[in-house]
Amino acid sequence: MRTSALLLGALLCFAARESAAQNLVANGCFETYALCPTTDGQLYQATPWFSPNGATSDYLNACTTLTPDVPTNFWGTQAAYEGQAYASIICYGQLPSAYREYAAGELASPLLAGHSYAVSLRVSLADRSNWAIAELGVHFQAGPHAGPPNAVLPVTPQFENPSANLLTDKTNWVQLSGTYLASGGEDHLAIGNFRDNASTTAAPAPGGLVDWCIYYIDCVEVIDLGPTNPCTPHLIGWSDLPFATTGFLDVQDIASCERAETRCLTASPVSAVTPYAGGTAYDARYRTAWVSDGDVLAEFYVAATPSFCRRRCGEVRATISDPSAVVSGLAFADARQQLLQLATRPGAMEITIYDASSRCLEAPRQCRRELPFGSVAGGLAYDEVGDLLFVAVSAPSPLGGFATELWVLPASAPCEPLCRTPIFRCSRELVTGLAYDACARELYVTDGRETQTYEVLDARRCDLREGACCAKQIAPSYRGLDVIPCSTQRTTGTSCTTAVCATCPTMHISSSGDPVLGANFEVRLLAAPVGALAYLLLQPGPCTPPLPLPSPWCGSLHLDPGISLILPVGATSGLPPCGGQLSASVPISADPLLCAQTFCAQWLFFCPGSPTGFGLSDALEFTVAGG
Repeated sequence: MRTSALLLGALLCFAARESAAQNLVANGCFETYALCPTTDGQLYQATPWFSPNGATSDYLNACTTLTPDVPTNFWGTQAAYEGQAYASIICYGQLPSAYREYAAGELASPLLAGHSYAVSLRVSLADRSNWAIAELGVHFQAGPHAGPPNAVLPVTPQFENPSANLLTDKTNWVQLSGTYLASGGEDHLAIGNFRDNASTTAAPAPGGLVDWCIYYIDCVEVIDLGPTNPCTPHLIGWSDLPFATTGFLDVQDIASCERAETRCLTASPVSAVTPYAGGTAYDARYRTAWVSDGDVLAEFYVAATPSFCRRRCGEVRATISDPSAVVSGLAFADARQQLLQLATRPGAMEITIYDASSRCLEAPRQCRRELPFGSVAGGLAYDEVGDLLFVAVSAPSPLGGFATELWVLPASAPCEPLCRTPIFRCSRELVTGLAYDACARELYVTDGRETQTYEVLDARRCDLREGACCAKQIAPSYRGLDVIPCSTQRTTGTSCTTAVCATCPTMHISSSGDPVLGANFEVRLLAAPVGALAYLLLQPGPCTPPLPLPSPWCGSLHLDPGISLILPVGATSGLPPCGGQLSASVPISADPLLCAQTFCAQWLFFCPGSPTGFGLSDALEFTVAGG
């Protein structure tokens, strides 16, 4: 039996509730003060906040009867998001000197190396602002910030609002949020615009009276999400060799650039039909890889096998409208449950979207686009968070070889690029594969033998930071590429039933697939008493040490009962007495705040026919990764 067990909103709210007491920003909502503010420029009254460049950052509090009041002050009218106080900073103006104000403060304790931190703050554009900007950011460092008087701080923020997201709301508080991987020892943060005027995305704000961009800031939070996932990202790609009688499903640890290894062999497909044909897409629901040689699609389980890869679905011919085109890229959209297919010929490409929500592929739909003369589209990747497609378009170069551009396209209009930028300095060969890790925000580009990494700063503006090149180090050439999610799962504890229930010694908790952004993660109860009414207990955070339950209960809880969600799922079904099974679908939002978050799940159930019939499974701990 299968049932939907969790609404994402409840999951996120619950995670936020658990972590609220762990905010590392001292006086994050600006409620504590040394003295009520009496004029502008007194942010220092909200201890330990200060202005790091000597500018007149403001502290606004309802405790005063003077100008810097809340809700009405010299910049407009706005109630506090929480309490009765907030800060305000000037982030942009048309003066040549690029005057800037910041809110800087000390953290309650230094950040820990290798830990991920959730960063969030509330902002609202002041009524009198003539300008709005996008790139409001946060910078962390060891020791207090300092910079030239009234000028841009000479640092690059680790968290910055995307350039495509202008912050124009003068009525409501807008939440900015993201994650930060700490180097260790950071004990101060600064908030503001860290760009000069030329590189700031600014737009006129209606109704403004002063030639500034002023933002109110409230409720700043930095929350420890724990150590980052101990696993490292691995790339997977279907590969081929000239004159070989099999294809190859190869896996490589790209973080350490280790030599790729063959996971298993494919009896079909065997070789790509053209140099730009092929494709690989990872499906986290089943831990399978969709592959193509240009003509056909096949799906194989990724688990290591001694020889040939085990099929999940039978081989099917790809849907391609252009008879001269071949499949040249594959990607999987977890939230949409769609297989995305790129096909190309010199001078044209097409995108096909298959419905993959059922057993195999159904209901394809397509779009087509012309390319520059002689160009081919030879790689496809999908961003689950941004709902974007990445396509590599390679054109023959007059200097020999190929020059490649990255095209970024919205999944809602997959043949209409938002932006383009040159990529791939590892070689001048044709690009044959792309892959994207939504949590790491890493794009991988390969010509089959060399793979280059890019950090994606702002996908909609094609803003990338170039990374290192890594050789595959074995002969088969990648014909497509994807990422095996960097997630971990482990079980702890033992299962039990009380005397009035059937004794089921092999009963256990299990899962299907990987817990990745956008996916439905299946948590299962297996080998349980038939007909038992089951509940899934779920909490944010790791599984706890065992908490023994008193009689007439049995076993131990591995969750905190005070903060766990109790989700009714249904009754186990199967062959009696111990063939009962049940599956709960846990939808994981495509929200980057969930990256590297750990959760714990445990089954509780009541056996039919007795009010004291009770059982408890072992517990499952899992972390969320990028798709």
